[in-house]
Amino acid sequence: MAGSSPVVKIPLDPDQPFLEAVHETFAACAAVHAQRPKAQHSEHQYGPHPRQKLDLFSGAGAGRPLVVFIHGGGFDRGDKSMYANVGTFFVDRGYTAANINYRLVGEHGAKYPSGGEDIGLALQWLSSHESVDASKIFLFGTSAGAFHASTYLWKLSSEHARVAGFLCANLPAHFRNSDPGRSQTLIAYLGSDPSLVDAITMRKASRDTTPCLLLVSDHDLEAEVTKPMEELAEVWPTEPKPERVIMAGHNHFSPAKALNLGSPLDDWTIPTLAWMKSVENGGR
Repeated sequence: MAGSSPVVKIPLDPDQPFLEAVHETFAACAAVHAQRPKAQHSEHQYGPHPRQKLDLFSGAGAGRPLVVFIHGGGFDRGDKSMYANVGTFFVDRGYTAANINYRLVGEHGAKYPSGGEDIGLALQWLSSHESVDASKIFLFGTSAGAFHASTYLWKLSSEHARVAGFLCANLPAHFRNSDPGRSQTLIAYLGSDPSLVDAITMRKASRDTTPCLLLVSDHDLEAEVTKPMEELAEVWPTEPKPERVIMAGHNHFSPAKALNLGSPLDDWTIPTLAWMKSVENGGR
């Protein structure tokens, strides 16, 4: 994961408890992250709720495209502070970056489509900021964050600002095969029948044409993520159709945590950055 550090690959064991898998992945990254310099950043309130805050990472030079990162966490956990490395990664490569928090199930009373609504408020705030080029905005969502970005683009289509591209990482595109242990949280956010509210349903009903890159870890859970993402690509109703990149050696949690650990660009970051540049240039 770092130039002089051993490569750490942590497959996601379907039989391992969810939180233990999270802790194992994050622990492998935390010590290295602590030694890495962070890009200059500042915290801002983008909406009225105390949870509606974002960290804005900036670099030298005006007119940089913006990457908005939306963390995962199963709808009821996670925080932007865990992913400062993502902001630094993109600033180092010529972008402005923002990590956003959004309301969670339980503590903040989040209910669908509040995640998408929070992204909309964040983009309104960011679009008015002097350091942001509002014509070149990328959404980068992972897991539940990808679901919220999907909600923003495919459910709240009449409300969203122009988004140049969507990096959709390890999205649970439907919940028909979800772990029973997560049913209470899913019902709290999505309603009494979570199978009726999913990204595939939203995508099929939407005419959104935002270019999308599907990022899939090869050690993710097949029934809950990998297969549903394949089904999502199959029903995509508009052009351009999504492209797909396999994140080799990664599990559900590790891609975002592994960014900017000092290692060379790899077989998923290289095509991802190339895709983004092509989108910026109008090639997708």
